[in-house]
Amino acid sequence: RGAPGRPRARLLLLDTAPLNCGLLATILGHFDYTLTVVNDAATAAAASGPFDLLLCDYDPLDAPPGGFLAPLLRAHAALPLIVLRPDAGQGITPLLAHHPAPVRLLAHPLDPPALIEAVEACLAAAGGAVSKA
Repeated sequence: RGAPGRPRARLLLLDTAPLNCGLLATILGHFDYTLTVVNDAATAAAASGPFDLLLCDYDPLDAPPGGFLAPLLRAHAALPLIVLRPDAGQGITPLLAHHPAPVRLLAHPLDPPALIEAVEACLAAAGGAVSKA
């Protein structure tokens, strides 16, 4: 856990069903992560942070991967990325192969310890620095 009153890292969550992000916010908040939630790729691409990591709860039924993730990946190319998805990543793996920062794929249903491990691993692989406000 981080120092009291100071977030460990600032995370941007793109979730097209933001009412479902309560579990993510609870888990990440318990570990002193700050979570900003947006519900579409355009808003996520325009988000100005500072952020340390991107989370994307991707469902292929919501949008094709290029239209859903591409604007976010272009706008925040330097940030590590975790994609939560209901399948084995079909359709998004080629798009993620070109993301220059660390990438992790997690499947639903969400496993809290796996989420925290993925967040910590991505932050560590990216240098582990927390943005300064």
